[in-house]
Amino acid sequence: MPNGTIQKTTLEAVCPINRAGTRMTDCLHHHIHCLNGYEYIRKYRCDDCDAVMMCACDEQIGLKHLPHQVSEGTELETHRRVPVTLGFIANVCEECRKQPITAYPRGVTHGHTSKLRRYYWREIYFERMKRFDAWNETRRHPPQSPEAMETMKTIEAEVIADMKQLHVTAPKYIYTTETDADFIKAHAVEQSDLKASYRKDPEGKKQSSSAPRDRARPRSSSQGITQRSAMKQCVSKAFPFTFYSERSCGL
Repeated sequence: MPNGTIQKTTLEAVCPINRAGTRMTDCLHHHIHCLNGYEYIRKYRCDDCDAVMMCACDEQIGLKHLPHQVSEGTELETHRRVPVTLGFIANVCEECRKQPITAYPRGVTHGHTSKLRRYYWREIYFERMKRFDAWNETRRHPPQSPEAMETMKTIEAEVIADMKQLHVTAPKYIYTTETDADFIKAHAVEQSDLKASYRKDPEGKKQSSSAPRDRARPRSSSQGITQRSAMKQCVSKAFPFTFYSERSCGL
């Protein structure tokens, strides 16, 4: 059975009637929104019939490499799991509909600090897997084999280089950086001006008006031994059954 089609025997279970009395299969899905842009296989909900679907452009890589993501999705705001009701449908995502593409940049993590990796993380993964499949079509190497892992690194480097060139000639996303002033304004952070008075010493250097701290006097060897002995006794009383060393106690 082709993906996106529905059996008549399960029509009531898979395609319930919406508020307007129309079945989901009769809806043209003109008004849809993405449930979670940070998923590799994104799910879209139709505002008219409440159906949840995926775009057909993700079908091949989704079924082959990410089958666990094609049956349900997770809402970004509520983290609630939502089952997919219509499968893969043509012309669902913004790119297929020729609409402005929304960016979902990831946070800075180890190995993903550049803006290219943070913005194009989904495109890099998809293109890497497509090229690896083409390379491994006749070789049939296990994904965890040394040859496959080394080839995957080489392919990823090539994909990133191609993505850099593509961003220069035809950028898919516009990089945006939030400044400190923008963050303070957006979140209404209160600001307080802190002023300190200074005085100049005879050499012309600035000093704080507060009184300088007294430097600790050097301890004699006898004083140090007495203090260490007292500390040992305190530790022994507090932990009578604990073995300790002077180094572990800072003595």
